[in-house]
Amino acid sequence: MSMIQKQKEKFMQDAGQIADALIDYAQTHGKSAGLSDVEIYISGHNETSVSVEDGEPAMTENGAVDEITIKLFAGDRKIAFSRNIGNLDQIKKAISDNLQLLPHVPENPDTRLAASEDVAQAMKEDLDLFDADDVTSQDLIAYALKVEKEVYANKQVKSCRSVSASQNVSMVYHKATNGIERALARTKYSAGASVIAEANEKMEIGGEYYGARHFKDMPDAKLLGRDAANDAVSKLGSEQPETGDYPIVLDHGTAAGFFSTVMSAISGNAVYQNATILKDSLGQSVMPKDITIEDDPSLERGLGSQSVDSAGIASQKMTFIEKGVVKSYVLNLHSARKLKQKPI
Repeated sequence: MSMIQKQKEKFMQDAGQIADALIDYAQTHGKSAGLSDVEIYISGHNETSVSVEDGEPAMTENGAVDEITIKLFAGDRKIAFSRNIGNLDQIKKAISDNLQLLPHVPENPDTRLAASEDVAQAMKEDLDLFDADDVTSQDLIAYALKVEKEVYANKQVKSCRSVSASQNVSMVYHKATNGIERALARTKYSAGASVIAEANEKMEIGGEYYGARHFKDMPDAKLLGRDAANDAVSKLGSEQPETGDYPIVLDHGTAAGFFSTVMSAISGNAVYQNATILKDSLGQSVMPKDITIEDDPSLERGLGSQSVDSAGIASQKMTFIEKGVVKSYVLNLHSARKLKQKPI
């Protein structure tokens, strides 16, 4: 068994025991405060980042953060607090202190946990989002060095502003008295290069970035380096066009940014807060008829994939804009309740 797999199994075992102990403590001591539900969210994050410069390792950083968030409910009242995972007695004291405050918190029915009948029955996330193979900082450095070497193979490249690679390991144990029990482990690998190209005494900046759940799914380092260099070089000689209407082609990065803005504009939070021009757009045409935007959270190894959301509700494939028409807002449990709609 790999080292990272052992770390995963130990985290989940320890977190499960901590969650059970704290839920039991809160329920035992929360009767006088009218405690109705408890939610425990334990997370552990570890990130390793490296960078290279002129064919040599330039920097290696590693950071780890373990945190626990506890939410206490008394009917329509909720209080939440977070602590670093450490002394269990200190966390229990924090629970006791917050239980004393709970009866004085204003009521808000929109902050309740999801109803038990809405909680997904299968909490196991089986989308292959965790890479169980050990990847070291030396593996990341070797990858970044290959990227940099390929960047400089392009003779129009003047210099690299940065070449980096990273590994992020995220583990979560989430349990609540409404039936939620999730054990999630995810990895993400990323690498990128920022490049300066020069020709005829003019310079342009470009680059490329890739990310994947599994290290073996990262593109060949030479391809990343070549794409980063070509992106900068392709901008050389570019000119500002005259003002007018033109057909355009978006590269994948620009397209992602554009559609991210669209999704933000139809987010439930923005709609109920009256913070978007698309607040009354449901059923309305807001884009050309050849635009359809779907979200499929079931893609294996997807960077945004999940089988269950943070409220414990099963994720599903959704069409948000169909042939230019807004079919649904982007809703979580809280914003759905505000808008009196079903969460998705």
